[in-house]
Amino acid sequence: MLRITRTPLVLLLVALGLASNAAARMDDATFRRTAGNAKRMMGKPAKYDEKLPLLRALAKDDTRRATEVIFAWNRASHTLVGKKLAPEVTKRRADLDKVEAKLAKKHGPQWYEKKTLWSDAEKKRYEKRRKAWIDAKGDVDVEWRVQGYLASAVDRLTDAEALGWLAKTGVPGLVAARASGPLLEACLGRLLDQPPSAVQRAILGLLQQPLSPEAAVKALTWVGKHKPENAALRLERCVTSDSPAVKRMAVKVLALLDDRRCVPLLIEGLKDTTGLPAAEIETLLQSFTGKRFSQDYPAWKRWWSTEGETWLGELDAAKRFDPLAMSGGVSFYGIRTPSKRIAFVLDRSGSMKAPAVWNTEDVPFTARDGKDSSAGKTRLEVAKIQLARTINNLASDAYFTIIFYNAAVTDWHPPPQIVPATRKNKAEAQKWFMPLEPAASTSLFDAMLKALEYAEKVTAVEKAKERKDVGPERIDTIFLLSDGAPTHFQDQPLGDPYAREKSVAAESRANSSKASAALEKAKAESARALAKNAEEKAQAAKAQAEAARAKAEAATNDDERKRHEDEATRHETEMQRYEAERKRYETEAQGHEREQARHEEEARQHEAQRQDLEAKADSYDARLEAAYQAFKKANSTRRIVVHAIGVGQAHNVTLMKRIARESGGKYVAVGMD
Repeated sequence: MLRITRTPLVLLLVALGLASNAAARMDDATFRRTAGNAKRMMGKPAKYDEKLPLLRALAKDDTRRATEVIFAWNRASHTLVGKKLAPEVTKRRADLDKVEAKLAKKHGPQWYEKKTLWSDAEKKRYEKRRKAWIDAKGDVDVEWRVQGYLASAVDRLTDAEALGWLAKTGVPGLVAARASGPLLEACLGRLLDQPPSAVQRAILGLLQQPLSPEAAVKALTWVGKHKPENAALRLERCVTSDSPAVKRMAVKVLALLDDRRCVPLLIEGLKDTTGLPAAEIETLLQSFTGKRFSQDYPAWKRWWSTEGETWLGELDAAKRFDPLAMSGGVSFYGIRTPSKRIAFVLDRSGSMKAPAVWNTEDVPFTARDGKDSSAGKTRLEVAKIQLARTINNLASDAYFTIIFYNAAVTDWHPPPQIVPATRKNKAEAQKWFMPLEPAASTSLFDAMLKALEYAEKVTAVEKAKERKDVGPERIDTIFLLSDGAPTHFQDQPLGDPYAREKSVAAESRANSSKASAALEKAKAESARALAKNAEEKAQAAKAQAEAARAKAEAATNDDERKRHEDEATRHETEMQRYEAERKRYETEAQGHEREQARHEEEARQHEAQRQDLEAKADSYDARLEAAYQAFKKANSTRRIVVHAIGVGQAHNVTLMKRIARESGGKYVAVGMD
């Protein structure tokens, strides 16, 4: 253990006291000299030139505090109260107790009064153990005093960069709860960019401070990624947070950390918690313990107080339980949820009559005999069977409702009331949705806004009017199924949802026509060149024929004349042949030019079509985004989790993934040929 010698500390405090009396405030030169003296006295290397602004901000020109801060920094990573110093005191006290026990055994109960009877070895051993214990106690006293100065200085600190640097030292109490929220969050932002090993203690410390929900979720995400040692025991404030987002993220991180010592934290998190956060805590508790107390906080508390310590001591790390099966959690199209407050929102537009297709990587739909029972069924038929199966598996303490949508939205029970999952209600639900047939277009967001109405608080009037089979519970989870893109919102068409794909196809056709026109142009130019070459050859043959005719006329005998006339005839024949080639190439060139013009006209038409489709696509995207933002705004206060199931190739993959991701749900695609 790094020891603090008392003499340098006394000299340091004396020197600082004199300096403090000489001047209450220091200039930079004096401050630099004081820091340097402290560094030399403590014998620790440090880059104090880089830290002067931080020291000045901390100490407010107070010499004594500034130098003791330096003193603490030098030792912060080596000796911390409660980590090394306090155990050292305990160890030294135990060593002294052993010596005293031996003395009492030898000299009797009044052993100390009989000191004159001790041997020299006994005196030496006793004084050595006693001095070690007193020195260790003194170290603790000094450390606590330094920590007090630090905490006092941090309370006045307004520099986020300085606070971030200080937090990295890991000194206890540096990030005080009295610091302002914006300052703490600025400090967190700085820490998250640093190497994990340097800042993990500081981030865990910040998670025990009053951060905003957004900042707490960021810090928890970091913890889940880097998994610092013993982090699970430092998340109590997050598990018991009033923010559902923070609580759910904390439970998710605890599942990743897989440290079952956090069970008492989870039990406390269950107190006064309802809805999906409570269901997720219940699921994790049952996964860790195998106990089935549902969301009954008193029952969990009683179990922990009577059996918890024994259970923890006998823990088998390899043992795991199926929490969803135990808690009544269900699965729909392979997406599992512990929620017991669910709305099912299913597409029944005309495209749902298409045959159901499944890939091997998709969530399979199988009958009890293990065969693929989706064969020969439509997408809607398969969806109904999957829905019936999920509803039948709901626990008796669960609540649910069902919405089907096409051009209109059809609900089983009017919002905001949802029904308990009794045997009677399950049967009535299937009786209601099984006859529904696919037809018309897709008003997805109208259906989603309708589903959000089931998250509203049930009024006293509605409670008074409610039937026995309809309860006042509110949903926290939505399962959304769609096989196409939204086409309508609030009785207004969104436009052509496939305009973008059509635009891409039109652009491809335009590019193909342009390429064909370029090819025809090249062929026409080649034919023109060949025609010109044939024309030149014809003219050369004509000149040669005329020369031969002239030689024939000038010939002095019949044989020579006959030879020149034959040569002239041959050249005239060549000329005619070349002339015929020229005409043929001219005709080909004209044909290629006509084809070029036709392809260029097609390209112009396709380009105009592409521009029109692109404008329609932009308009559709803008209207779709407006519809999505309306849903997102409506869900911003309700915080309903949406799990998205895309059925078939035509569903809007980007949209469905976005809905699931931004609401904290999951996405799965089936039937993607």
